[in-house]
Amino acid sequence: MAPLTPHWAQPSHPDIQEVLVDEAEFGTKSISKISLPPFGYFAKLAFPPCTLADEPTYATVQIGPDQHIHLNSDLLYINHSCEPSLVRTRALGLSTEPISPAVHPSDLRHGQLCRPRRPQRPAQGGGTDRP
Repeated sequence: MAPLTPHWAQPSHPDIQEVLVDEAEFGTKSISKISLPPFGYFAKLAFPPCTLADEPTYATVQIGPDQHIHLNSDLLYINHSCEPSLVRTRALGLSTEPISPAVHPSDLRHGQLCRPRRPQRPAQGGGTDRP
């Protein structure tokens, strides 16, 4: 699959993140420009610029069992991690509720990598690989 070419104005979130691009390694990462307490809101995901995706790709974010979105912003460059600095929140789990990346319970510091939790993969038997 070809790398995603940004179609949005960049930087899209200059007050909260810096996107670093490594052309030689074909890599990107997002560095926080702000410090927040545990569970503080990092960014609001709104429609638009977010749009529902027809199918999941490496550039979409899962928001429900069978729902994925395109971020259509520099939030795309937040790196996934098993040790996240950001977690996804949704009040009540309703599809009409806002979805927001919030700070992990340990806090977020200026200059720290912005990393949401890696997507869960179904385990054998239909469950998740998490307890």
